[in-house]
Amino acid sequence: MVPRIGIFWLIALLAYFPLELQAVPSDEVQTLLKDAEHHLALRQPEEALRLFRKASKKGGASCLECILGLARGYRNVGAHKDALEQAQRALDLEPEAGARVLAHSEIGLAHLGLRDKGSPEVAAGHFQEAIDLSEAEKPNLYYNLGISLLRAGRDEEGVAALEKLLRLDPPPNLSIEARSFIDNPRRARENLVPAFSATTLEGRYLSSEDLAGKVVLYDFWATWCGPCHKALPNLRRLNKKMQDTPFVLVSVSSDRDEGTLRAFVDKERMLWPQIHDKNGRVTYEAFKVSNYPTYILVDHEGKVIFRRSGWSPGIDTEVGMQVKRALKKARKSQEASPGGL
Repeated sequence: MVPRIGIFWLIALLAYFPLELQAVPSDEVQTLLKDAEHHLALRQPEEALRLFRKASKKGGASCLECILGLARGYRNVGAHKDALEQAQRALDLEPEAGARVLAHSEIGLAHLGLRDKGSPEVAAGHFQEAIDLSEAEKPNLYYNLGISLLRAGRDEEGVAALEKLLRLDPPPNLSIEARSFIDNPRRARENLVPAFSATTLEGRYLSSEDLAGKVVLYDFWATWCGPCHKALPNLRRLNKKMQDTPFVLVSVSSDRDEGTLRAFVDKERMLWPQIHDKNGRVTYEAFKVSNYPTYILVDHEGKVIFRRSGWSPGIDTEVGMQVKRALKKARKSQEASPGGL
């Protein structure tokens, strides 16, 4: 699936490619850029973008590092058109090879993020350009190239790029995602639930494969999230009401302390699968969630059909309606193919 920021992994840009800037940023600008990177690492994209914008204003039109930072900032909040414009600005400054790698990568990611308004063929061209310019083989570039080619319907070439990635000893999560696309290239073209696995608080193994054929509502939350507390009564009602249907509610908590989480779950009688995702592997890396609560609904075919962040009585109503529609569709499918669910 394609994430708000992209399901795509761009390895820490500035760490791998030191930039030869057109203008050396002042100490103040460098501090702003460093702080922005820190907020990205903390998964606070809105604050990171604010700092990148401030750094860009102070750094001026020739601050290449500022422009590339701004492109990253826009991408991380899903403003892919703005990210594309900033990355193109960076290329227009005719930078050295290292900065061109970053700019081409951001242009490619922007085209992928734009979905129907972007071009996977153009994205693939920019990722290939980045690979050709790079002094070392970077797994993330082959990952992005592979996804772009799969999106463009060039499955054989896309799979080859992903297989190349696997030979470069990538991070484990990147390997898992790459293998999932190799096994099922349509994941790159359709908004399918990402592959993941975790152990619930009850000690049971749970994966996206185990939930295949079910209508699944993922509830991303945390005990410190006030709006999440307000959403609980509706989730309890929904879980109870749908007990005899092919529906599964899965809550994924970002809490750090497991004891606090367990005590809260017991107190609130959250009697459905609970995942303690303290490392963010399901929340951030697989589903690209950064706001709480966030609800993601997956139909019986494994397609993501609804996504919403925040809470209000209206969202409660909308979630319920979307679940009912998905179950109706699942039942029709079952009637057409007996034994399918």
